[in-house]
Amino acid sequence: MVEDAVSGRKSVNEVVDALFEDMGRGSRILVTDENLTGLDVELGKLNYTVQSVERGLTDDQIKRQMAGKILVTSNGQDFVDGVEAFYYGLVWVQHSSDYKALAKKIEQALMTTGFRNNLTQVIKV
Repeated sequence: MVEDAVSGRKSVNEVVDALFEDMGRGSRILVTDENLTGLDVELGKLNYTVQSVERGLTDDQIKRQMAGKILVTSNGQDFVDGVEAFYYGLVWVQHSSDYKALAKKIEQALMTTGFRNNLTQVIKV
């Protein structure tokens, strides 16, 4: 990466962003919903900080707890309207049978969409 900055292929800011992204996974906490039990373990193996939604909370209660975080859910339709108002990101899972493969897809999506700089996005994986 340093070579990219020195050679001019990438700006110093791009290299620093890439380093931060790799070191802290964008410094965002991922929160998985109760329908994706087991995905948190696979995301943790990829060095993400992961929390799980507390069971029994309403959608509005969950939205209020998401500020500054990224919600990973298969119920995206219930959370898409709160992204801006409650300041969170949303990863809307379309298919969730293989959590290891899904975690890799989520990682790729997070790395390419720039959640670190623009949190209030909705992406489908």
